[in-house]
Amino acid sequence: MANINPKKSTVLVVDDTPTNLSVLLDYLNRSGFKTLIAQDGEGALEQADFANPDIILLDIMMPGIDGFETCKRLKANDTTKDIPVIFMTALSDTVDKVKGFQYGAVDYITKPFQQEEVLMRITTHLTIQHQKKALNDLNQKLMASNATKDKFFSIIAHDMRSAFTPMVGYSDLLMRAASDQKSEKLSKYAKNMQIMIDNAHKLFKNLLDWARIQRGAMAYKPNHFDLYSIGMSNIAFLMSSAKEKTLR
Repeated sequence: MANINPKKSTVLVVDDTPTNLSVLLDYLNRSGFKTLIAQDGEGALEQADFANPDIILLDIMMPGIDGFETCKRLKANDTTKDIPVIFMTALSDTVDKVKGFQYGAVDYITKPFQQEEVLMRITTHLTIQHQKKALNDLNQKLMASNATKDKFFSIIAHDMRSAFTPMVGYSDLLMRAASDQKSEKLSKYAKNMQIMIDNAHKLFKNLLDWARIQRGAMAYKPNHFDLYSIGMSNIAFLMSSAKEKTLR
């Protein structure tokens, strides 16, 4: 578990009983936490919205709006929805505890309070919250990196396509010139050049498709293909080069 620095964490304690507030404030202040207090739901909502505490200890049974309704409103507010809420209750009914979780609480503490339990639950949920924030920050950085990478690929793809266009055009012109001059040797060189350009272009397109699949911009749809024909085509091309170099 990551170490939590209490001096950097603020706890909002919400309870309408002064004795409970006094006990909790004593625990928390001696442990180094910064503390805020509210004695009803309305005050809790105002404090949370203004001070944005790191965690809230919220009593269930209070005059006015109770803890359940207070938690519901906290979770409906974009400013306070991510603040962990721990309910404080003397209720032993499982239904009430489940209801608290349904309203968005992360945990509960039973009265009378046990100092070690209070501090451990607060520290545990602060640690979880800090880890969630760290993961969210990392995710934002990864998304930014992916956006930069996608932009880079887009620029490279555009430049490479532009480079292939004149290569294909010149190879066609060379083939025609060789045919006009009835030069068998020139025709062979032009044909080999055309094959190499075509293979390089296909490889480039395959790499672009792979990149699109990796970032989810293109659905992966595998198809059957004739491996024998592809192999024979490449062998024929390589055999031509091998004969020129007197290789066997």
